[in-house]
Amino acid sequence: MFRHVRTRLLATYLIVILLPLTFLGVHLTREHETFYAQRVSLAVQVQHMRWVIGWAIVVAGLGASVLALLLARSIARPIQEMTAATARLAAGDLSQRVPARTADELGELARGFNAMAAELERMDLLRRAFIADASHELRTPVANLRVAVEALREEMGARDGAGATSPGAGESPALLEAIEHEADRLGRLVEGMLDLSMLESGRGQATMAATAIGDLATRVAASFRPAADRRGITLSTRVPPALPPVLADAERTAQVLANLLDNALKFTPAGGQVTVRVFERHGHVFVEVADEGPGVPPEHLPHIFDRFYKADRARSERPGAGLGLAIARRLMEMQGGLIMADSTPGQGARFTIGLPRERDDARGADRASTA
Repeated sequence: MFRHVRTRLLATYLIVILLPLTFLGVHLTREHETFYAQRVSLAVQVQHMRWVIGWAIVVAGLGASVLALLLARSIARPIQEMTAATARLAAGDLSQRVPARTADELGELARGFNAMAAELERMDLLRRAFIADASHELRTPVANLRVAVEALREEMGARDGAGATSPGAGESPALLEAIEHEADRLGRLVEGMLDLSMLESGRGQATMAATAIGDLATRVAASFRPAADRRGITLSTRVPPALPPVLADAERTAQVLANLLDNALKFTPAGGQVTVRVFERHGHVFVEVADEGPGVPPEHLPHIFDRFYKADRARSERPGAGLGLAIARRLMEMQGGLIMADSTPGQGARFTIGLPRERDDARGADRASTA
């Protein structure tokens, strides 16, 4: 791989070592002739020769150091660029490319990397287009199915009011309820796929404004309290007073919190507790949703926000498509916030979102613009 590197090193040796020695030899020859011509003392000539040799060594050493530094940089720079681009590509930025400046092995490696990244980006665009098209196509039959279920329910109600009976009439309400439940689940899957496709394609936009995140978390938690009561789960909130406002999209943030609370209630057994805690730290305000469910194994935590990912069989048996957390991560990134997960198996899981505090200068600009 480093055939050109060896050639550069040989050229460096010829330029830095042999060239100064050649000049030194010519100079010594001249000095030798001068010695016999002028018949100076041997001691003076030896001292002069030492001075010349010393400076020649110094100049050769400095030249070799400079050339070695330039050569090392010419080799290390493309490797560093490749390493950085690889890290960004692994993080999901498929638009990464590296410049191919040379025709050597490093240039070939850069061109191969660019070709791989371009193919990955093309396949990702095809995947997003397929998800968007499939979601749009599924939305219509799901809506029709819901309408048909509602029509059947109304017809059954009319028959019951007229006193008419038919074979299997006792099973009809249960069947309709099952059909409606599955239609709703399929509808949520389709909507989730559409939301994720929109966010990944960059078409989603956040309406950023000063938001009282403590009040928002309290309202979202209150909307889930009836569901928690029905399941025998205690839902508590811990919101300190006088929290600073954050810069966020209130509707998108509420969507994220609703998803986290829905998951927490889904995996917490009856008699357990779900806690919503708001706190400030390092210029951010955080909202933590903690449950007392089975938790997430450590090896699955790095993938918990991947689309269609379910941590284990116990979680995959619960309803859901594995899109909620992927959408939540995209929504938080769109607002310049963050989302984290932490868990101890058997002791529950904690999901935390964080948003930056609204700056004082931003509040002043908002007041000035509304004045």
